[in-house]
Amino acid sequence: MQSELWNLVHKTLNPKKSDVSPNACLNRLTNERLNGTTIALTPDTAVVREELWPTNHLTRLDRKHRKMHDFDDERPIVVVEYGARLILVDGNHRVTRWLASGHNSERRLLIIRLRGEAHDS
Repeated sequence: MQSELWNLVHKTLNPKKSDVSPNACLNRLTNERLNGTTIALTPDTAVVREELWPTNHLTRLDRKHRKMHDFDDERPIVVVEYGARLILVDGNHRVTRWLASGHNSERRLLIIRLRGEAHDS
């Protein structure tokens, strides 16, 4: 199950040319949001869980910006749970568009957390 969820995380991300892998992209995006703290998220150090949230609950996420694209994108969003924060690392444009739509559909979240923290599976 974990390998399937990690594969889905990696398929959801859009790495830059400078990222050597989708996992490098995940770590770059995460560490950009941690303001000086550096963590390494890998299948050995972290676990992924999938949750469905109503669109209006997405306002709880720590988002980097409120920009949106002018097209629909139904990919899951990638969230890193770090301490008390739920950091949206991939999907800011999608979340902004979904919230603006006013539809309260269920949305797929891939939530990554370091091993050893609450809710380990």
